[in-house]
Amino acid sequence: MIYRSEKGSPLSMQELDGNFKELFRMIQELHHQKMSEKIIPESVKVVHQDGDKIMFEGTCGTDLGTVTLPTITPHIRGAWKKEEYYCVHDWVVFEHKTYTCIAHHVAENFAKEIAKWRVVIDPKI
Repeated sequence: MIYRSEKGSPLSMQELDGNFKELFRMIQELHHQKMSEKIIPESVKVVHQDGDKIMFEGTCGTDLGTVTLPTITPHIRGAWKKEEYYCVHDWVVFEHKTYTCIAHHVAENFAKEIAKWRVVIDPKI
């Protein structure tokens, strides 16, 4: 697991996906443990989510722990500008839509670089 506090900067989408994959793998591993094994005397019965917290409850009612999900802090850049360097999580406005950058790049032509952006807010929807 990659923690923002240890990295010292926001996590990338790949790092977030990696954390979720690792969390899923760990849940699967807990789920497949036999009740009779001494390593894990009970398995996961219920998973609750409350905001950015995920709580695990065991089959015997035991609190198995809580995980805090990482959050992404966007960097608001305003209107998209040609020849600007954009980083992942930069937010820009282009033709009334708000986009987040998903790949580091120097802006040249928005239409040709659309694969480097993901729509966050579309006022028409």
